[in-house]
Amino acid sequence: DGSFWAAFGGMQSSSGEAVTVDSALQLSAAWACVRLIAETIATLPLNLYAKATDGTRTVATSHPLYSVLHNQPNADNTAVEFWEVIVASMLLRGNGYARKLRAAGRIIGLELMLPHRTDVKRLTTGQLQYTYAEIDGTSTVLAEDDVLHFRGFSLNGWMGLSVIAYASEIFGNAT
Repeated sequence: DGSFWAAFGGMQSSSGEAVTVDSALQLSAAWACVRLIAETIATLPLNLYAKATDGTRTVATSHPLYSVLHNQPNADNTAVEFWEVIVASMLLRGNGYARKLRAAGRIIGLELMLPHRTDVKRLTTGQLQYTYAEIDGTSTVLAEDDVLHFRGFSLNGWMGLSVIAYASEIFGNAT
């Protein structure tokens, strides 16, 4: 389906230009739009709420996931940095991924997974399976419950569509 070669060489446009995420981001309009949207969404307040029996809500600052989602998802990223990457990944590649880090069965962190190194397939059981190409050249297979998958606009409900791939003609002609 061309996805392997598209990850490396990009989508070929009728102008003859190969369009990749990197080449699209060299266009100032694309860069500005992605940056503005990602930075804006990443700085919006993300709170976790507890709902009382009477229907009122209070911020659940004592919930174990509150700090992970609101303050610092992992040792490398602040919450703003983490959500910027997730939103930019969704905008550029259609999907953003994070590996759930657990200790004693509880989620204690979220580790960013780069979309171009993540392969997703639906198993015969209906579950999604994620294969992640690690930096050291190995691959890690993760179950659906081990990955937080953020989808952009989708036609099938389980995989977001890459704006860059669908707009390759526009980006190719703009270079």
